[in-house]
Amino acid sequence: AMLDTMKNTIGLQIAPDFENKIKNQQSAQVEILANQSKELIEFRQKQIVAQIEAMNQSLLQTRLEEAGLNTEFTQPIAIQKTDLASREMKFGKALGMYLPLMLLLFIFMGAIYIAIDITAGEKERRTLQTLFTTPARIPEIIAGKFLAVFSVAVTSAFMNLSSLAIAIMLQAKLMGGNISSFKLAVTPDGWMWLILIIIFSAVLLSALSLAVVLLANSYKEAQSYVSPLMMVVLIPAILVQLPGMELNMTTALIPMLNICLGMGAIFKGTYTLGSIALVTGFTILYSVLALFFASKVFGNENVVTGEKINFKQLFLSKTT
Repeated sequence: AMLDTMKNTIGLQIAPDFENKIKNQQSAQVEILANQSKELIEFRQKQIVAQIEAMNQSLLQTRLEEAGLNTEFTQPIAIQKTDLASREMKFGKALGMYLPLMLLLFIFMGAIYIAIDITAGEKERRTLQTLFTTPARIPEIIAGKFLAVFSVAVTSAFMNLSSLAIAIMLQAKLMGGNISSFKLAVTPDGWMWLILIIIFSAVLLSALSLAVVLLANSYKEAQSYVSPLMMVVLIPAILVQLPGMELNMTTALIPMLNICLGMGAIFKGTYTLGSIALVTGFTILYSVLALFFASKVFGNENVVTGEKINFKQLFLSKTT
């Protein structure tokens, strides 16, 4: 077949002198023609290569026997790999790469839409301005709205995490696996640190979501802020999967990245008390800063009324 017509098949071109070279104990050439941009064809190519490699090993064994040599002749140095990681650590490593991303997304998705509705949504319905005319003080209004967003965010995280765990166990049971084999190298102290990190991650994302979407004057405008805010979660979580990215005294200071690395270290059971305490401490610090930012945004009259915002005066406003 012509090369430009081989879009859905695999071609195998054998050199004309293939048999002669094999008989003369030389190297014969086989060319595989395939469109590797298609996954199915690429998979079939790997199968063909595996069969050729098996044939290659069989011919090599025959040649060694004819020459009176053993198989060790072609492998002067034998490499033996010993994995020191326990099964729990391997399972924890797999979870540590993806579960922090999922947890942060669960928290963010649980927080962002209720935050939009009770801020920009109320501004659009003209109920937020009315709320500020009631005897309730601004800190009380902020606390009420924050607790609503925080409660939904935490509930969303733990409910989604629970459903995910149940789904994994059911899938393992249906496939005939042993559920008891899914063990984690997480100590009781590790679970405590993990819960603290999740809670303060929810505080951070809830306060940040409230502060940012309140700057919008309509529900539709606030929705346009979802993607940039999601990047704040996605980019650090993706960076965790890069080779060599580990929790240390430097990465423990970077917002969101420290949360993902801290969770991953807990799941793998490789964290140290100093590093995980640093992650928790700075997560609390960033949460407090996010709450402070949210209070300043709520305390600015122009933000609440939907007028033009003077960002220079934003942090000079007093929250009373």
